[in-house]
Amino acid sequence: MQRALSAIVGKTNRVGALNRFALGQEKINGQQYTVNAISIHGNAFVTEAWTYDTVPIERASSVCSLERLLDGSEPIVQELSDYLERALQALQIAEGPAHAEIIVDHRGPVLVDFGARLQGTMSAKARTMALGHNHMTLTAWCYADPKGFGEYMRLRGPYKRQAHALCVSLISDMGGVVAGYPGLEAIRKLPSFADAIAFVPIGQELVPTIDLASTPGIVYLVNSDLTTLENDYRKLRAMRMDQVFDLVMQDRD
Repeated sequence: MQRALSAIVGKTNRVGALNRFALGQEKINGQQYTVNAISIHGNAFVTEAWTYDTVPIERASSVCSLERLLDGSEPIVQELSDYLERALQALQIAEGPAHAEIIVDHRGPVLVDFGARLQGTMSAKARTMALGHNHMTLTAWCYADPKGFGEYMRLRGPYKRQAHALCVSLISDMGGVVAGYPGLEAIRKLPSFADAIAFVPIGQELVPTIDLASTPGIVYLVNSDLTTLENDYRKLRAMRMDQVFDLVMQDRD
């Protein structure tokens, strides 16, 4: 515990602020989910729920590897929705967007991360393809036309998945300065390709992945045919990072 505190407190974090405190959380062993919602006048409407899968990695406990879109009719989505609605009430979040990370273990759902905001690293294009809507445009509608939005969401009921979708976080085991993206052409030719975001910019350094910030890029796959989607996912995962990126090794003098 002391070693962990020493590594955090008194250090400058990624946003340039000094860490004055550290928050300890219980280790929850269970399936993690990403759940987004929008509240209006104290009524919360879940817009989407995704499984959140991680893989163990050297020099880190685990990193995100894959998010899979769930259908709104699935029992686990209803359980997550009910739990998040109670959490929003407890936190007194009555208006606007919310993004939550929830782990479900043998005791039920546990809120492990939360923000009264939109989800980051989100492709509006891919999510609209899979859902017919996205968290950003629904949030804008909520503020621009609260009455119309509320009426629509109450009549809509649970959201409906229109196509299967995967949000794939690339994982790098190598480093180098990015000179280009030769593998993007092959990725874009996958039948399920929907979008590619948050790729390390040309001229910046790609490093081995140890956390969310060092994820080299995110690819969305969307397809109504699950077999095609899974085949495309396997092809994407089989690509090495030096096939996706043109990497120039730096001299270490």
